[in-house]
Amino acid sequence: MGRRKIEMKMVTDRSCRQVTFSKRRTGLFKKANELATLCAVQIAIIVFSPGGKPFSFGNPGVEPVVGRFLNRGDEHHDGQQRPQRLPRDSGGRRRRNQELKLGVSFFPPKYKLFQLG
Repeated sequence: MGRRKIEMKMVTDRSCRQVTFSKRRTGLFKKANELATLCAVQIAIIVFSPGGKPFSFGNPGVEPVVGRFLNRGDEHHDGQQRPQRLPRDSGGRRRRNQELKLGVSFFPPKYKLFQLG
């Protein structure tokens, strides 16, 4: 007997939602760890539970990866400076950095599956 396909919609029952969050968070962090190990990448994930409690995973750590992202990735993983790249005309990454600093989501509306409040 295989697994059932789960319909992608918000879990309405609060306790079931918390259990689902905990299980999926563990799975997500496990996959992130596997990706970091297998591909030698730096990764950071920050999630907030339905109750508002923050959880994070980072390899080598959340702060260095987020710092690298906010500083436009100018520093390579071995600590050496990369050559300067030409700025993007769209300003996409620059805009996202500003949004992160302001605490605004940079994901387009199609990625906002649920709004918990």
